[in-house]
Amino acid sequence: MGTHRVNGEAAKADDAALAKALESYHREKLTNNQTISERLKREHGITMRSVPEPHSMFPSPSAELIMGRSSASSVKRRRRELDLQGSGSASKSMPVDQARQLVINAMDVDHARRTGVKGIQHKIAFDTATHLTR
Repeated sequence: MGTHRVNGEAAKADDAALAKALESYHREKLTNNQTISERLKREHGITMRSVPEPHSMFPSPSAELIMGRSSASSVKRRRRELDLQGSGSASKSMPVDQARQLVINAMDVDHARRTGVKGIQHKIAFDTATHLTR
């Protein structure tokens, strides 16, 4: 797997592989930008770092911190560009009736009424790519 990095630039939001991976993680209800960055690198070979690699053989610990932070920042920017919102901002921007209907639709599928709040949240996130608060 090659890395999706061109001339030291981080992968762009219009990169199809990046967009597909970010949407997949969003449907898994994964919102931690650092974790997403690590999984992108490990699973897809996509590097999200916008800070160049240090040139010395023994980089300082602060250089690693900066690189890690910028990697998470790049993921955050790409998620924002793709309109992949967390539960707080999604719930604030969505009308209450629409959120209620999503919950009702998810509960209608559960005939035994055995799925709890977290299960319903995950089902909604997987089916509609929308995160809701409790």
